[in-house]
Amino acid sequence: MRIGWAAVVALGWVIGCSDDNNGNAPGTEGGPCYPNGTCNTGLTCASNVCVRFQAPDGAAPDGAVSDAPASEGPIQDSVKPDAPTGDAVVGEAAPLDGGEGLVADALPDAMQCQSNTDCDDGLACTTDVCSAGGCVNAIAGGFCVIDGTCRTGGTVNPAVPCQKCDPAKSPTTWYPDACWVSISGAPTRERHTVTLLTDGRVLITGGWTTDPQSAQNTFHSTALVYSPTTGQFAAAGQMSAARADHTATLLQDGRVLVTGGRNAAGYLQSTELYDPQKPAAQAWSAGPGMAQSRWSHSATMLQSGDVLVAGGFHAVDSIATIAVYKPSSNSWVTPAALLTEARRGHTATRLKGGKVLFAGGIQGTGSIWNTTYLDTLEVYDPVVGTMTKSKAVMSKQRAGHTSTLLPTGKVFIVGGVCLNNCKSGALQVDDLYDPAADAITPRAHAGDLPSTHVAVLLKDGRVLVAGDIDAADYANVFAYDPVGALWTTMPSLAVGRWSPGGTLLKDGSVFVVGGVTSASPYTYANTAERFYP
Repeated sequence: MRIGWAAVVALGWVIGCSDDNNGNAPGTEGGPCYPNGTCNTGLTCASNVCVRFQAPDGAAPDGAVSDAPASEGPIQDSVKPDAPTGDAVVGEAAPLDGGEGLVADALPDAMQCQSNTDCDDGLACTTDVCSAGGCVNAIAGGFCVIDGTCRTGGTVNPAVPCQKCDPAKSPTTWYPDACWVSISGAPTRERHTVTLLTDGRVLITGGWTTDPQSAQNTFHSTALVYSPTTGQFAAAGQMSAARADHTATLLQDGRVLVTGGRNAAGYLQSTELYDPQKPAAQAWSAGPGMAQSRWSHSATMLQSGDVLVAGGFHAVDSIATIAVYKPSSNSWVTPAALLTEARRGHTATRLKGGKVLFAGGIQGTGSIWNTTYLDTLEVYDPVVGTMTKSKAVMSKQRAGHTSTLLPTGKVFIVGGVCLNNCKSGALQVDDLYDPAADAITPRAHAGDLPSTHVAVLLKDGRVLVAGDIDAADYANVFAYDPVGALWTTMPSLAVGRWSPGGTLLKDGSVFVVGGVTSASPYTYANTAERFYP
């Protein structure tokens, strides 16, 4: 097999010549090219060095004069008996777009050579040529050479599952390929919490599962930690009370505060603290009780390091009270301010200036026919202790939605449902809230609006949205780019689910765990998934 010199010139990787071109005059063999990029008759310019070429039928590469006898020149092809040949025509330039034949890329070899044999890299997928004292190792079409090994197109990186050999895009390095990777050993539950710890592990607490036969709920007190390094789950002790619809907030000292929730015995006002530095059996300790029981409330870390708890369901309805946990004194204080509207199932987002935005939620008793879904927004200022209702309202009433703080400081509100007392003519769109203008801008969604999904801000500024309560959309995954206000369809979850938990890991991947895979009968995901963008 012979690689055409047009391909070698296109590669521009003919190397190994000394800087002084061995003292040869410009335009002569081994000497520098003329300023206009040409050489004397019978030579061609490659990497600013005049080299003699040999091509079948006297063909010459572009820019070279081919009146020299084809037999002249020391260049010969080193062809390996087992080398894949593809469909390249001998002597013609290999496709530059990664098509069939020899790929227009090469692996430079710094050793000096006198013959093609000196350039043999021992790989079956390359063709080796000695040129002007330097080696060119051209990779055959459909192959990559990564870490000194020939790999066929589509081969997955054994160390990073979402990288592959893509000869057309990157024939010498692994190319990123967005995908989900399933993780076995995951807990089966919904209405649990997922918290990224300071050391990069993930804490999973509580939740419930519904028995498919009796439809009875089992509340969980167990906790687990997931290690992204090992890909394994490990026991993380047990809370003093089983709980679901609770909150878990990472404190500045690395501990996690768990508040409220509910279980078979009723609604909880107790709190617990998890210390990841202690053995699992000693990791949990009792925290100070809240003044009121509450579930489906919010808990937000303030810039001061305190934790703001707001709203939730207490006794028979949603409540408007707020409370602040102070880690420095391990105690609760009750601000005078109240939410302007009682709400549960809402979102709470700390804004760039330190204020907290509350959006949507529900009022009313547990009966779906005696509830009101909210489209209102309000902002709490922890410095002055005031709660202010926003002049803006969302495009629709929402519960089961998500709110994500964007790098711009705006808040992207995605999905959610309204099942009762819904305003007519509401747009089925997402909303972008601008705190500076106190204004809402509707944003079109890709497909149906999701609910009880996961939304995670990626390191590149996009928002990844995964899962949905609609059975037809359980596995849907989309990414929203705020720069162009565009949605992109991403690889689907391996196991579709609603009511999962998720978080961004320190390496930029996304971890999703738990959730319901079917409501008839109730079935839960027994695997977690990790998305590599």
